[in-house]
Amino acid sequence: MRPSQSVRLYTIGYQGRSLEEVIGVLQQTRIDTVIDVRAIPVSRRAMFSKAILSKVLSSKGIRYMSVPDLGAAKRLRESYGNGDFADFAREYGRAVLVSRHDKVLQLAQIVLSRQACLLCYEARPENCHRSLLSAAVAKCIGGDADVIHL
Repeated sequence: MRPSQSVRLYTIGYQGRSLEEVIGVLQQTRIDTVIDVRAIPVSRRAMFSKAILSKVLSSKGIRYMSVPDLGAAKRLRESYGNGDFADFAREYGRAVLVSRHDKVLQLAQIVLSRQACLLCYEARPENCHRSLLSAAVAKCIGGDADVIHL
């Protein structure tokens, strides 16, 4: 799946940010599709729950998609409680990236055709499954994807 030109895949975490700030960053980067990769797309901060977020993004001309199959299930997130991201990455790789490879390929197809951004909660991508997922998508594209964490 080699593109004719370099592809950019963006990721963003909303932790510590307002919805207005997140939308501003998305608009500034000209994102046209937000792909929510949370296993459970709800939030204690109601504006970031699936239904409201989808509606608000749509009103700004940004498509919203939820792909919970690529999220980190609660048992995986709890296993990361020991602070060992390498263990978490191995488990996420086995439980999601390998077993749901068809979904990763679908995500790569979207990234090739849209200005897409993966959304999750965690502010720091190095502590979030979206860094692992974005690397897997880039590999599917042929390694020609630049991953940019917003």
